[in-house]
Amino acid sequence: MMTTPDRGIKKIIVPKSKLPGIFASEEGNKSVYVLKYRFISEDKNRTSHWSPTYKIIAEDTAEEIMNAIVVDNSNKVVNLVWEPQANIPEYHIYVKWNYSSPDSQWQYYAKTSQTNYSIVYAADKTSIKVAVQKPTVQQERFTTATLFENDASLI
Repeated sequence: MMTTPDRGIKKIIVPKSKLPGIFASEEGNKSVYVLKYRFISEDKNRTSHWSPTYKIIAEDTAEEIMNAIVVDNSNKVVNLVWEPQANIPEYHIYVKWNYSSPDSQWQYYAKTSQTNYSIVYAADKTSIKVAVQKPTVQQERFTTATLFENDASLI
């Protein structure tokens, strides 16, 4: 006798664009999605236990993407623009001011769903290095999540 699947069971596929930010790891040079799930009845009265935690390796960015950085010295604004990427709904922007200084550190600056961004800078800034990366759970700069880096003089 052949068994039949239980009636009412639904198969769900979560598109990549709906996954949360990746967990970036510099040690293994791999970025991963961390996934847990549970089942909820249609009437929302019953839930299962949480599943074990699964790690799914995120796809690497094959090559740097087309981008440009334009400095408007009179208005103290840096304008960024880059090529849209499939399945990346938002971007995290990191900035390193006066980047030739040994004290210069990457700072989380903003997140955006657009493929252009303007950064206003103070008169005491002499240079900027910008990194745009895929969203990560940790708000840290990770080379494994980087889409591109670019730099410019502000003088």
